[in-house]
Amino acid sequence: MSQPRSLAFLAKICISATILLGGAYVTINNIMPVVKEMRNPTPANAPIKKDAPATVQMLQKTRQVVAKNDANVGYLNTLINEAEGKTPPAIPPLPPKPEPVYDKPRMEPLTDLHTLRASINELHISGVVGGPSPRIIMGGMLIKPGGVLDSKRGLKFVRVDEANRLILFANKDNVIIPRPY
Repeated sequence: MSQPRSLAFLAKICISATILLGGAYVTINNIMPVVKEMRNPTPANAPIKKDAPATVQMLQKTRQVVAKNDANVGYLNTLINEAEGKTPPAIPPLPPKPEPVYDKPRMEPLTDLHTLRASINELHISGVVGGPSPRIIMGGMLIKPGGVLDSKRGLKFVRVDEANRLILFANKDNVIIPRPY
């Protein structure tokens, strides 16, 4: 009695493996080229690749049609503006992104440093993101420098010291309290 059950189980495993392998094959051959094309699009004036899958060829053809229509709209806009005697509106350049300015915090001992450190250690920080715009993840939210963590105690996130693997916090008196991560 146990032999038919084990054969049925083995057949189910083989069918499941075949379905999974077939899905992986379809993904690799059909979906991955589309993902690659979306990441690194070919220019609109480039010829369509004949050896590419049909979905990639469709994306390339769509880009060509959109570029052609954009050129037609631009030409029609110039004709309309000339007929109405208008000059096309000048698009102002984007202003440069200002660098964030952080006030220099003071490093001085506090009498209640124990309570501040304890409240910082109570914070549940689930992630740290370094780099040019550091962030910490707390309670499922990204908090950037200057973000208030505890309004009662006036705790705010200052920055991430990646070299020493520290998160720096400041209180309302702008006193820095480090916490390792």
